[in-house]
Amino acid sequence: GGYCQAKAWNMGLDCARGEYVMFLRGDEIIFPNAVHTLCQAYSNHRANLICSVQYLAENPKGDATIGGIEGKRYFRRVDEQFKTLNAPYLFKSDDPYQKLIMTGTHVFNPLLGTKFFDRKFLTQNSILFNENLKAGSELLFLTNAVMASKEIMFLPNLFYVSPK
Repeated sequence: GGYCQAKAWNMGLDCARGEYVMFLRGDEIIFPNAVHTLCQAYSNHRANLICSVQYLAENPKGDATIGGIEGKRYFRRVDEQFKTLNAPYLFKSDDPYQKLIMTGTHVFNPLLGTKFFDRKFLTQNSILFNENLKAGSELLFLTNAVMASKEIMFLPNLFYVSPK
């Protein structure tokens, strides 16, 4: 259930010693260049949170395939806000209302696999997954991270594949 996943991610965060963290489920995929691309973006911008604005979602009518995965098709999704705005884009704001709007699913996808976090930022702000929720701990975690962030970097790079 959701609370087991939240507990596992919290335990992983507690054990992590690197500068950055990502949270993935066992059935999610990231491309081989993802971590390198994200580390490079972080070293250039030092944002608290880095997000990819596009991803592949499994869809039988999709026009994309992935090498090594037979019989599955994917569709490229782009966050609504970035269909007209070019990324990379550095979002800076202290306005909680603007930040809350960012977590709406039509502006900013709620998929954790498209996010890259500064580990010290998470620990210094006590941002953890709520282990008491049966569902929704990912969105709450992401909302808390967005609200605490001073800067969020949005990248155009495609590196994440959602299984459904």
